[in-house]
Amino acid sequence: MSMSIIGGASQNSASYVKLMRLQGAAAQVFLGAVARFPVSSSGVAIVMSASHSLGNYTSAGIAAAIYSFVTALAMPAWAKWMDVRGQFFVLSRVAIFQAFSLCLLAALCARGADDFIIWVSAALVGASSIDVGSVVRARWKARLDTRSDHNTAFMLESVVDEAMFALAPAMTMVAASFNPYFAPVIIIVGPLIGLLGLSRIGSFVHMREGDHGRQGWLPTFSSWLLITFLAFLFIGALFGVIEVLLIAYSVGLQIPAFSGIALAAWATGSGAIALLFGPRLSSLDPRLLIVGGVSVMISFTFLMSMMNTPSLLVLWCFLAGLGAAPAISGGFSYVSHRCDKDRATQTMALLTTALSFGTVIGASLGGLVADNFPIGTGFMTASFLGLAAMIFASLTFRTGRL
Repeated sequence: MSMSIIGGASQNSASYVKLMRLQGAAAQVFLGAVARFPVSSSGVAIVMSASHSLGNYTSAGIAAAIYSFVTALAMPAWAKWMDVRGQFFVLSRVAIFQAFSLCLLAALCARGADDFIIWVSAALVGASSIDVGSVVRARWKARLDTRSDHNTAFMLESVVDEAMFALAPAMTMVAASFNPYFAPVIIIVGPLIGLLGLSRIGSFVHMREGDHGRQGWLPTFSSWLLITFLAFLFIGALFGVIEVLLIAYSVGLQIPAFSGIALAAWATGSGAIALLFGPRLSSLDPRLLIVGGVSVMISFTFLMSMMNTPSLLVLWCFLAGLGAAPAISGGFSYVSHRCDKDRATQTMALLTTALSFGTVIGASLGGLVADNFPIGTGFMTASFLGLAAMIFASLTFRTGRL
């Protein structure tokens, strides 16, 4: 049964505390965090185990790239199936598939399999990946009534996203320090605890079995969805460029840890604003959150182009991160309000796919710029990508009222 946390339109947005008091909410947030483990750290695990097995980073990088590409394709497909058959039916099966594929990858690397076999195994890991963020956000959409409630819940999930993207790779690298082949194995806590747990609590069947035959398996790109997809594609490209440039800059400084510090500062800024101000920001139109968040990222990536000192660059990363969570959460909120409940998971998964493809494109562009131009030019390039994202985000105001 749907419920509203907010008694009237004049009241403030629901707090995270009120959200967590809902029956089963705490378990859902915890299991959703654990289920994010594979998506947050599989790339690191593949590079660690494959490079140790194959003896070079080129083949390991190809394996990681194959994983990322297949993941971006698989996520909307699994999301579509969940909207058709229900989350319990799909999650319980994906959990087994994902655990098997991770163990297979570890076993093949440990036995010294050929490059091609490991690449196929990495593709299987990607094929078993789902967008957990869309899964849990679809549950919030089905459970809550008002826009501000949805926005608050989505902002809470942004906090979880940032936390897991910081913690999961670190935990994976600790496991790999004992044995590189442990890296894929430790990740199976995601499917065996997170996904199986989610499949047992509050699962939804949005459509009758067989409706997909009439609806079709290809996504329907309405104008509002296409515009948001393109905005997220450019946001992802901005992220990809920044990540590569920070690594290149740290190499130039001969301080390899600097890129990790700067990226952690970005994630800290993003998580902090979602944690501390998420409920207040949730009262705003989600389209304003996208445009405002992207504007913040543009402003501080532009300041990065002036370079200054490493300490200032870390500060700019932290301040740029303040725009990340509102922009991403606002995008998910916007499309969730525009789509039907029986299409929520697949629609939001398409935005994750846009971010993934954008990150790959941005990383390639960032590498090209870092090899041929000053680093400052690269950060300016990131600002222009952000400007393109803001232009598309602004067009959402022309697609009608929410």
